[in-house]
Amino acid sequence: MCRFCFFDPKNTAIGIAHAGWRGTLKKIAGKTVFKMQKEHGTNPSDLVVGIGPCICVKHYEVDEAVLPGAKGNFDLRMANKIQLVEAGVDEKNIEIMPYCTYERTDLFYSYRAEGATGRIATGILITG
Repeated sequence: MCRFCFFDPKNTAIGIAHAGWRGTLKKIAGKTVFKMQKEHGTNPSDLVVGIGPCICVKHYEVDEAVLPGAKGNFDLRMANKIQLVEAGVDEKNIEIMPYCTYERTDLFYSYRAEGATGRIATGILITG
């Protein structure tokens, strides 16, 4: 699962979303950009988006539900980055954390690596 933090500095608006393969196939990243346009008047090219730590392509094997006619590895980071760019976010305004949650369970929760543990949190806040 990837977490996204959205910041519109011109309208002082924020957004947060997360997507595993299902959310990625449903284009939740792009839909969040659209929602910010609708609710806050956000220009997608003004958005700054952080893609938080998520499972890397090396460890994210999926089946035909995700890759029709094939079984293989899925790159959540890249798939969501592409969606953000297609939604109008400037590529230079997208920051991707390099951590793999599967490999770094000392720092992050990973269902694929650990199963259900009951811990996960993401937050975002505007101050001032």
